[in-house]
Amino acid sequence: MSAMVEAPSAYAGAAEAVRTVDADIVSMQTTYNADLAKLKLLRAKAQEIIDHAERGGDAESFVVAQRILEIRWGRKLGKQQRYGDSPRTGPVRVTGEVTSQINAAIDELRRDGDYMTRGYFGVKQYDQWDSQVENHPYNYGPRHGSIWFSIGFQRPYRDAENRPSEDERLACIRYLTAVRDNAALMGGESA
Repeated sequence: MSAMVEAPSAYAGAAEAVRTVDADIVSMQTTYNADLAKLKLLRAKAQEIIDHAERGGDAESFVVAQRILEIRWGRKLGKQQRYGDSPRTGPVRVTGEVTSQINAAIDELRRDGDYMTRGYFGVKQYDQWDSQVENHPYNYGPRHGSIWFSIGFQRPYRDAENRPSEDERLACIRYLTAVRDNAALMGGESA
């Protein structure tokens, strides 16, 4: 006698359908959220180019510099500082030390950018001194205090074999010169 297979009940079938649909909804929401985040990032980057150009900057240099340079710039939030890649709240500060480090990066790019393959130009805050020049190799920082402004190369350009070309360095120089001369290009204010 063969074993008889019992057909699932309507209840069990409906319960399985609900589980399957719920899993599909979660999967779809996860994909949607990831895609939406990517689109928002693309829009924000495009808006940065527009904002930069509308404030008088060179849009083409901005695009090249954004690809090559990593600029982290703290924003003043009362007594706190937040890096420039945090939510844009409050203006960036432009101190004499920031200007000095921008000039140092420009000088380095004029030479060949060799130092920037190994380290960054930074400004730190420590105790009551909120603006001190500090240069370090990548992934290192000061013993005391914290870096709130830095200029260096994005990871791909830190490789000595992948240095920016002369034209790319010139675009970075134009961009940094524009930012140094007009802090409003990055939402800055003088300290």
